[in-house]
Amino acid sequence: MAQHLQHQIADILDLAAIKNSLQDAQPDFVFHLAAQAIVRSSFEQPLDTYTTNALGTVHVMEALRSLEKPCAAVLITTDKCYENPERVHAYREEDILGGYDPYSSSKAAAEIAIASWQRSFSP
Repeated sequence: MAQHLQHQIADILDLAAIKNSLQDAQPDFVFHLAAQAIVRSSFEQPLDTYTTNALGTVHVMEALRSLEKPCAAVLITTDKCYENPERVHAYREEDILGGYDPYSSSKAAAEIAIASWQRSFSP
C-alpha cells in the first residue's frame, strides 16, 4: 500500500484555513511547529510574535477540536518558555513559565494555552 504525505500551506492566524486543512486531511496525528522563532524579531515586532506563537497555537488546537475522529497532536514550543534564573542545571517541566522578552513570554503563553486546552477538551 502506498503511503503519502499531504502538504498544505496556510497562515497559522487564519483559523478557517487551518480548520479546512485539518477537515480535508482528517489526520491521525499533527505536528505543530509554526512560530515566530527569532528572539531579536520579538523586540521589533512583539505583537506579531505573541499573535503567531500564542494565538497560532490556539488556532491549531481549536481546529483539532473540530475533527470527527481522535488525532494525536505534538505541539512544540521551546525551553525559553521558562524563566531563566541562571542556574547550572537544565530546565525542567516543573520550572516556572515566564520569560523576560516577548519571544519567551509568548512561548510561555502558548504552553499555558496548551495545558488549558488539554484539561478542558481532552477526553
